[in-house]
Amino acid sequence: MVYCASSYQVVPSLTKMPGGQTKFSVAWLQYMDSNEQKISEWCQKGKDDYHGYCTFCHTDIKCGNAGKAQLLQHTTKNKHKEAIKHYKDNKQSKLCFPVNQAATSTSVGQPSSSSAAGTSTSIATSGKTVGCINYGEASLEAEIYWLAKMASSNYSLRSSDHVGDLFSVMFPDSKIAANFSLSHTSSSYIIGEGLLPYFTRVIIGDLVELQLPFCVHFDETSTTQVKKQMDLTLRYWSPTHNEVWSMFYTSLFFGHAEGVKVALKMYERMQNDGIPVGKMVTLV
Repeated sequence: MVYCASSYQVVPSLTKMPGGQTKFSVAWLQYMDSNEQKISEWCQKGKDDYHGYCTFCHTDIKCGNAGKAQLLQHTTKNKHKEAIKHYKDNKQSKLCFPVNQAATSTSVGQPSSSSAAGTSTSIATSGKTVGCINYGEASLEAEIYWLAKMASSNYSLRSSDHVGDLFSVMFPDSKIAANFSLSHTSSSYIIGEGLLPYFTRVIIGDLVELQLPFCVHFDETSTTQVKKQMDLTLRYWSPTHNEVWSMFYTSLFFGHAEGVKVALKMYERMQNDGIPVGKMVTLV
C-alpha cells in the first residue's frame, strides 16, 4: 500500500511477490475500462492469485506482469468487444407498453406478473401500469418452443436452418422474430444438452417422488462403429398429466456383451439415478 500525504489517502499499489509477480487486487474492479464499464461488471478473481476471469468471454486473464493494465488490455480484444455488444443489446432491447390497470393491482415498483421465462413484467409507476419485454430472452424462449415442437413431431434438424429468416418475412413487425436464430448444429446441441436433461429429470422426479410402478422398453441396434446401442424408454402413469407417458430415458453402449452384463449395466444406471428398480413391472 502507498500513503499519499497530499490527499491523506491510502491507495493500492502493484504489490510484487518474491517471484516478481503481481497479485490480483479487488481494488482494480472499481476502475472504468475503455468500454465505459466498471471492471467489476465482467471480471472476478481467477483460478489463482495471478489471474482474473472474464465472465463474458469465459477466459482466464494473466495479471502477474502488469496487473490492472493486463485486465484493461483484455477489453481491446475483438472477442470481448463482441461479448460486450451482445450484453448491451440484451440489456437495452426492452419495450414498455401500457397494461390495463384494472387487471392488476400492485404497489409502486412491485412486480405483478411475469412469464415462465421471466421475459415480461408489469410494474406500477406514477399511477400507471406498464409492462416490459426483454427481446433477447423472449427470442430465446421462442427458440425453445420451436425446438420442443421439432422434437415432439420428429422434425429433421435441418428444419431449423434459415427458419429465422422465414419468421422475419412472415412477421416483419416482430423484433422477437428478427432475433430468432437457429441452425441444425445449435438445435442439436440445445436439444441434446438442454431439453433432454431437463425432461429426463422430470421423468426421474415423478418415479422417485411418487414411487410409481413403471415399465422399461428397450431397443437394440448396431452403430457405425459396430457397437451395440440400447435405447431405454420408460412408460408410466403420470398423475400430473392424468395420462400414460412413454418417454426416452437414456442410451447404453456395448461392445460384445452377454445378457447378464447388459442387465447389470441397465440396473446400475437406474440405481445411480435413484429410480426405484423394485417398482419396475415389465421389461420388454
